[in-house]
Amino acid sequence: MTHSATLRPHLQRLQQRALMVGAAGAGLSLVGVFLNPEQFFRAYLLAYFFWLGVALGCLAIVMLHHLAGGACGQ
Repeated sequence: MTHSATLRPHLQRLQQRALMVGAAGAGLSLVGVFLNPEQFFRAYLLAYFFWLGVALGCLAIVMLHHLAGGACGQ
């Protein structure tokens, strides 16, 4: 049996759990929109910029790594 064949069931369970957590988060977000829309949109904007900053920071590190020709990431 190959490594990918043994890993596939584990990844499918992980994917199902992630889908359930995402659906629960979307449901809670809808509740937040109806209970207090002003606070929801403030929190949503703050979370969006936080995760955008994390992603762009990682992108800058990867670009710097490629520019410098570093071999530590290979």
